[in-house]
Amino acid sequence: MAFKPLPQTTQADGTPRKEPYVMAEPGAYKDFLASLKLHSFDALEGAQREVCPQCKARRKIYCYDCYLAVGVPPEALPTVQLPLHVHIVKHPLELQSKSTAVHAKILARESVDIHSYPDFPPIEDPSTMLLAFPSKDATDVSQVDYTKKYTSIVFVDSTWFQAKQIVRDQRFAGMPHVKIQDIHTGFWRVQRNKPVTHLATIEAIYHFFRQMHTPMTGQPYDGRFDNILFLFAYNYNLIQNVYRAGNAESSGHLKLARAGYIDFAAGPAVAAAAAAADAVAVQEGEDDDLEGGEGREEGREVKAARTE
Repeated sequence: MAFKPLPQTTQADGTPRKEPYVMAEPGAYKDFLASLKLHSFDALEGAQREVCPQCKARRKIYCYDCYLAVGVPPEALPTVQLPLHVHIVKHPLELQSKSTAVHAKILARESVDIHSYPDFPPIEDPSTMLLAFPSKDATDVSQVDYTKKYTSIVFVDSTWFQAKQIVRDQRFAGMPHVKIQDIHTGFWRVQRNKPVTHLATIEAIYHFFRQMHTPMTGQPYDGRFDNILFLFAYNYNLIQNVYRAGNAESSGHLKLARAGYIDFAAGPAVAAAAAAADAVAVQEGEDDDLEGGEGREEGREVKAARTE
């Protein structure tokens, strides 16, 4: 794989930041996903919208409100066990249908709880819980002292501005902050004025546990958490296929064609359309297309790639 590391930067203490193992070079994220030990997607092919047995809404592959498989057998979706319990604090304005946090609850049901802020269960001992947030005092995942027997970790699912407000909540005071290595996102909803290291919630959960594994166990990472990205990888591949087939025609859709996000096996018409979209973006300022969180997006979805 042709990995392209981020430019070398330094951490708060002046030491060099470690190079990431994921990058945004065309085709490279696809290669990264291909390297994962993922459950087969075969049972998802040809899935249609069906009625959720619990809420009766029409859903495709899974219900993002009930966290159930819909229209596919339950065994079509893998099950992941996580070594720490995950609490996801979701801002109430974040749409369930757009959030990747629901992937974690669906795929690691016994290890994940999602709370709509300000709701959160009583905290007996915050020192046993980690908070994933890159504050100036945050400790790199690889440097955490795991002999302290942490039991859970909190992730915030919101815009960046909202996240900073949520982590100031006094109920979370006393939780050690942790941060992961800088990793390039593969998310299709680009955030306005934010670097490519701003991850979707499900990506942050995956990379935390992947980077935690060796420091915590002393063993090389063996792919045991890869399936937490199962639905993310499925959607990523669908979107790539839609673009490569030339089925994303609007200028809103073609934003993703810029900066190498789409790995085109391109026909000239698609490449020309991507160049045209780029020119429109320069003229109209479309690069500022999102206000923070992963649930806010201008323009239409690539409907063929939607699973909700």
